[in-house]
Amino acid sequence: METEGTVTTEPTCTEKGVRTYKCKNTGCTHTVTEDIDPLGHDMETEGTVTTPATCEKDGVLTFKCKREGCTHTVTETIPATGHNMETEGTVTKAPTCEENGERTYKCLNEGCTHTVTEVIPALGHDYKITQVGNIITYECQREGCDHKYTEELADNVEVNVDENGNIVIVTENEDGTTTTEIRYPTGVKTIVTVDAKGNVLAAEVNVSPRAADNAIFNGVAAKIDLGDVDLSKVEVKITTNRETAVPVEIVVAGADYGYVVVIVDENGNETTVVMTKLTENGVLFAAQDGITIKVVDKAINFSDIKGNNWYNDAVDFVSARGIMTGMTANAFDATGKTTRAQVWTMLARLSGVDTTCTTGNWYDVARAWAMENGISDGTDANGQITREQLVTMLYRYAQMKGTAKSIAGFSDASDVSSWAKAAMEWAYGEGVMNGNADGTLNAKGATTRAEMAKFFMNFITR
Repeated sequence: METEGTVTTEPTCTEKGVRTYKCKNTGCTHTVTEDIDPLGHDMETEGTVTTPATCEKDGVLTFKCKREGCTHTVTETIPATGHNMETEGTVTKAPTCEENGERTYKCLNEGCTHTVTEVIPALGHDYKITQVGNIITYECQREGCDHKYTEELADNVEVNVDENGNIVIVTENEDGTTTTEIRYPTGVKTIVTVDAKGNVLAAEVNVSPRAADNAIFNGVAAKIDLGDVDLSKVEVKITTNRETAVPVEIVVAGADYGYVVVIVDENGNETTVVMTKLTENGVLFAAQDGITIKVVDKAINFSDIKGNNWYNDAVDFVSARGIMTGMTANAFDATGKTTRAQVWTMLARLSGVDTTCTTGNWYDVARAWAMENGISDGTDANGQITREQLVTMLYRYAQMKGTAKSIAGFSDASDVSSWAKAAMEWAYGEGVMNGNADGTLNAKGATTRAEMAKFFMNFITR
């Protein structure tokens, strides 16, 4: 037989060819055939954009087989580019003293007409305040505004305008009580009534629509200062004049990480505002219109939390908000290990879920919540959770991406599991997690209860 044979059927990209071997003896017509494997597609490496991606729609990249006569193609999705919005925008409607304005942001991508509008809160009247006896005159000084009105107060009222422009109105009531109303230029008004001995009987706060919009849209929290009123004992009614929650900062002298806002309902039931944040002046939270609140130090005084440990503030923070409790009534166990069930429970509590179980395992409600919300698969409830696993659950809870920061600078960055890398970079970028003093992340190290408390405090206050 021939040793090389002859290709009698050329192979293609997908079909076999045939090589035929003939007998070389004279007069013999015997042949043998052998399959030639298909060549396989020789695809382009770069491809051609057959449908360009736009801001909102995916595009298509097409790769063709380079072999002659083959029409095989493969397509690949080009992700939508997303809008490239202006950073400053244009004022398309100027705000006035009484009406909100509008700022418009355009997409800078060629051919895109997408725009986003943002509210510019009304400026509020810039009053010049004059006082003659018990008559107060308010006259707006803004150009183009002629708003002016007078207010005549009763004879039993003393009114003053202090050096900060606050209007202080003191009313001596017939029942012997005294009501002090302070109107701040920011648009916030406080009203406090005391008895003859100086005991506070009632306290109210009114946040004007202008101050509320400034807090909602510009992030300038409405500041509430009730002076010497003991907010742990006196209930304060807050009117925000808005359906949306309004960021409110309450001045509390000496407030620390254990201080929280407590909402009091009409029956006297109290609910802790878990997302209470500590500020330089007091506490910050999102207030709904018409709520009644107190500010209370609810940190648990655990017998095993003593001295100046790095985690003391975090323990006060999470215990005051009911996110974490002790391992016993009196002991926190800072160096104890954290389980997956504990993390499910903490995240569920953070979401306002009542995690109480009357039957089954103590963590069943929290586990069901975690599984339903894609936080965890619900397995290994009593297993110790690693730092990277905890951070990943927080990352899923936050449902955000951006704000990531490279962790490459840590000596053990390569030890981070591939599935946890995005979450670890998010946590590092957001300040939820910091590295250890030795320059490591210790991603696979077991999380202690002290570390968990610190992570959750950083997560809430970020």
